[in-house]
Amino acid sequence: GDAMRTFLLKDLEQGDARDLPVSPLSLKGNQEKWSYDKERLVVKAALFDGFTHWEDWKVEVIASRILPQFGIAVIQQEACRRDDGFGNLIYGCYSKDFRRYRERFVSFDRLLQERGLAEQFTGLSAEKKIQMVTGLLARQLGVQRASCFVEDMCLADYILGNVDRHYGNYGLLILRDASEFVLEQRPAPLY
Repeated sequence: GDAMRTFLLKDLEQGDARDLPVSPLSLKGNQEKWSYDKERLVVKAALFDGFTHWEDWKVEVIASRILPQFGIAVIQQEACRRDDGFGNLIYGCYSKDFRRYRERFVSFDRLLQERGLAEQFTGLSAEKKIQMVTGLLARQLGVQRASCFVEDMCLADYILGNVDRHYGNYGLLILRDASEFVLEQRPAPLY
């Protein structure tokens, strides 16, 4: 594939347009993601199912405005448009990369897999899943921080009507030193 492609990022509120060279990050499902390393930006296109560009990016931008009012840590996202290179403008959003230098995101899905609990987890009731999430995160964060994080996540999803909270889109940020010693673990901001 292309090593670098240029896209027009335009903040829809500010009207500030600029071309940025972005590198492909991933194509998970039908949603493309790119990074712009110079400014530590992550750019996400609207979800495309082959017929429709879904406007899920609007929910992410709205969530980043509403949830801080409830004291919930969330990634701040801005609306943008990208030029697909053929004159078509596709809408999406972008945010600053929430990771610090040497910090790695570990999804809850990965925590389940590392402990051999993924299959067991899928068969649990919603209440038992919340208890298990809190318990597993408490190992890294302590009971108080894990409980607050899970409560915030459930409240955020309730406020937004979010039905896309899967095991891969929340987790921990783990900071290690050069010898891979864990210096700090914290919950990732919600997105």
